Amino acid sequence: MQAFEGITLIIILMIIVNAIGMGIFSSMIHNLLSEWKTREEKQALETEMTKKDAELQNPAKIQQMKGMMNGG
Repeated sequence: MQAFEGITLIIILMIIVNAIGMGIFSSMIHNLLSEWKTREEKQALETEMTKKDAELQNPAKIQQMKGMMNGG
């Protein structure tokens, strides 16, 4: 009977430790997926900012050219 109690205790401890390990692993996977999503969003924003910057430079160049034509 004493051996059965010892095995039961070991089984319970193994279940607890395995559950903690699975929780840590799950947290790591969640953080990794979240980081990938954040990188994709950052890349999309940087691309959008680059496009907007290029769009804003064209009117600025036109204004400069108008100024030079008007004797400015």
